[in-house]
Amino acid sequence: MTIEASEPLWQVVVGNKEPWRRGRLFLILFAIFSALVDLFAFGLLIFGGYLNALLFFAAVRSLFWLQYYFIWIGVHWVRWFQGGLSMLQGFAFFVWSFENQSGPMMLWGIFSIAAGAYLGFAPSVHFFATRQKENRQWLEAIAVAAVFGLLLASLASGVLGLFRYQAYLQNEAREFADTVFQRIFAGHDTYFLLDHASARALAQRNGRFQLTKFLQDATLRAGEVHDIQKANGVVLLHYVFPATLAADGEMQTEGIGSHGRILLRLRLVGVPNDWKIDNISWIFPDTVQKPQPSR
Repeated sequence: MTIEASEPLWQVVVGNKEPWRRGRLFLILFAIFSALVDLFAFGLLIFGGYLNALLFFAAVRSLFWLQYYFIWIGVHWVRWFQGGLSMLQGFAFFVWSFENQSGPMMLWGIFSIAAGAYLGFAPSVHFFATRQKENRQWLEAIAVAAVFGLLLASLASGVLGLFRYQAYLQNEAREFADTVFQRIFAGHDTYFLLDHASARALAQRNGRFQLTKFLQDATLRAGEVHDIQKANGVVLLHYVFPATLAADGEMQTEGIGSHGRILLRLRLVGVPNDWKIDNISWIFPDTVQKPQPSR
């Protein structure tokens, strides 16, 4: 009489004599999908010109890929951490989808919850991690972590440098705005307005005539503007394909015009030392008069 050996419990649950293969396939597909999402996001940020956001996103995703490497070599606590983080992110997107009434956001939330749960708790992924752990080489892991550390340090330096450069641009743009407000609303300098108008402003129908008409109207209706305060506003730095940096922003200030307090606004574009006036307007905020924008 022979007694057949019973199957291990994990084999009954998983239904596969080599469950680690399914875990490996999941991690490969998870990496491919994550890479495609990253490429899509990088493309949107690059062609959208959001340079600061691009570097910050690159730093965040570098941390993700470092975690993925440790998951691949079988570090369990990193797998649990990433799985839990993905589930929390998915839950947040799922809740936000109701607020924004967004179907794609809801689908992304459901996918993140499912992917995080499988990554953290699926037996097949656990067995693959255990198998990888047997072949782990810590010297290689330390070398990879050092490379990612250098990459993160470089990206952090880039973000810091861009923020400092953007602050410099902002100060320069405010000085340019001060000059614009003085020359146009106090000095009524038509040549200055035309010489510093942007290509978009001049390209509009009768662009030069409309700018000249705006200045004439400002002279008659706003009067001799005086006591113009220092301009304040924000400038954003953008990447322009293939290899150009440009900036745009909006400045505003106050002064005293023919009918009391006057609010002046300026939209500018360009690069350092070559700012252009893209739009300029004024309004008496204490009256019912509507703003008079340049065309």
